[in-house]
Amino acid sequence: FGLKDGKAKLEFTNVYEATGEWDPEGWKELVGRDLKDGEFEFKIREVDLKNNTVNGHEYVVKNVGNQIKFSSDDVVSKKGDYFLKYTQDDLGPNGKANFIYEFSEVKQETATGIKFDEDIYKILVEVSDNGDGTLNVEVDRDDLLKKLTQKIKDSNLEDKNISENAIFLFKNEYEAYGSLNLIGTKTFDGPEEFLKDFKFTIKETTEGKESPEFTVPCENGVITFSNSLSILSYEYKPTMKLDDRGTHTYEIREVIPADDSKAPGVKYDERVYKVTVDVADDGEGKLVP
Repeated sequence: FGLKDGKAKLEFTNVYEATGEWDPEGWKELVGRDLKDGEFEFKIREVDLKNNTVNGHEYVVKNVGNQIKFSSDDVVSKKGDYFLKYTQDDLGPNGKANFIYEFSEVKQETATGIKFDEDIYKILVEVSDNGDGTLNVEVDRDDLLKKLTQKIKDSNLEDKNISENAIFLFKNEYEAYGSLNLIGTKTFDGPEEFLKDFKFTIKETTEGKESPEFTVPCENGVITFSNSLSILSYEYKPTMKLDDRGTHTYEIREVIPADDSKAPGVKYDERVYKVTVDVADDGEGKLVP
């Protein structure tokens, strides 16, 4: 204070401040194999009505187990803006402001065997002044909840409770594929040109996966059962209930013609070869026989 004309002049200045924040969260589900911490990435982006990024406001987080959390203490733009923290400066003349956020999964080119979730969640957030030093953060998720509730219901998540900050569920599917070529040889103690007349069959005898016989010719003494045969092509697609992992058994034999079709003087090989193939999943999208 000071003196003016011999009188004391007192001035008091008060400053009103109000703050608020938002901590959106959601789930990650991986069908087909165990989920690892930090193997998937997710982006939040503030957008305008034309879907342009606002002021570079975007940030990427990784999953921790099946949890995805965008903490307002961590979400910061490259310019240093903590854009999930709000102050009065963010509000308009009417004491309110609207923000639009977009959540998506980041596709990783190096990820193998993964089918990514292409859903994009767009959320409208209204921030207003409560008049008590706090800002109210209201999330418009009425339409979103219908979609989110159904995805969670269809999921294998243990905890299906939807918290007030839950916004999204990203579901990935893991698939793996593999194949095998089986190659053998044919020896014939006779004219070489007769080799092309020999034929050989293969069939799968795995319980529950028995197949008809497939026949192939002998080419220059080489017998090739190629991976173009369906029984030598393997798939693991859990959402379609296809699982060729594990042990497969096959029988291979020489085709013995009817008596009136046998080559004169040729004694055919009546042995039956039983082949066992173990198909393993390398966890990177490949089935390895």
